[in-house]
Amino acid sequence: MATLGRLSRGEETKHMSMVLIVLLFAGGEMVLDASTMYNIETLSECYKILPTVIEEYNIGNNGYCAIGDILNKIEEV
Repeated sequence: MATLGRLSRGEETKHMSMVLIVLLFAGGEMVLDASTMYNIETLSECYKILPTVIEEYNIGNNGYCAIGDILNKIEEV
């Protein structure tokens, strides 16, 4: 799983927790900021909209919701 973004040198590192939608497809994944894109504030709200998002991106039925920082790698716990 690749790091989704990097801060340039000199930028203050901030850890922001947000609701993320992770869409899985053959050979990779795409992470969306559900908080910003869909005005989602909770995992419950995220899972309600997840089937629609999966359908919009036409990737079958593979995806999940998570809380994290889109700038940092999501790791399984």
